[in-house]
Amino acid sequence: MQVERSLSSWFPLIPECIAAGYVDLAAHTLLAVKTADPQPVQALDEVARATAALFEGPAVRAVAEAYRRAQGAPDGVCTFLGELLVCGEEFLYVFVKSRRRADHALLFVCRSSANIGLVLRKTRRSAEEIEHVA
Repeated sequence: MQVERSLSSWFPLIPECIAAGYVDLAAHTLLAVKTADPQPVQALDEVARATAALFEGPAVRAVAEAYRRAQGAPDGVCTFLGELLVCGEEFLYVFVKSRRRADHALLFVCRSSANIGLVLRKTRRSAEEIEHVA
């Protein structure tokens, strides 16, 4: 699968990346995954469900709707958050929603010691390429 090859080629270029995945948000499944160490299937399944919940959940929809209203966009105009960065004590999580397929997203997990700016730059660039082959 081309997505897996592209994900694997970008994996070592993203600073301190320990996991990356391509998620089908509608089906709540990982379509492709690359990890530094083997992971249990249950953990990977949970990551897919959590990624879908982040983008499709009520909290994110409420934020997107508030932003749409603040910008004065008319009702029915699709304004959603396309990128989420979650900073934890040990890890940085970057979620990037596909611009080509609204039901797909990329997930990258990096160590928290990684340079956030460089992580975002590399994940954005990789997302463009990975989406192109998906």
